[in-house]
Amino acid sequence: MDLGLADDKVESFRLFQKRIMEAYDRMSEEYNLTVVNGTLPIQEQQKQIRMLVRKVLYGWEGLPNPFAAAGKSRKKAGKSGRSEQQ
Repeated sequence: MDLGLADDKVESFRLFQKRIMEAYDRMSEEYNLTVVNGTLPIQEQQKQIRMLVRKVLYGWEGLPNPFAAAGKSRKKAGKSGRSEQQ
């Protein structure tokens, strides 16, 4: 799709790409996004992403297990004298 940013379609596409890059740069600053160099080998990109995610998740123990909580309430009900078959 040509936006008609220039008479030459190649130049128009180049100008469009420049606008896209500028928009991503603004968003990365506004939302504090981490920029990863997409020209690096995929293994290096993955290494960087894993390191960033590891820092964010450090110390996080995860969400509570809803099945574990349900099992505890069933055990409590059994101890209170109610039949578990009800």
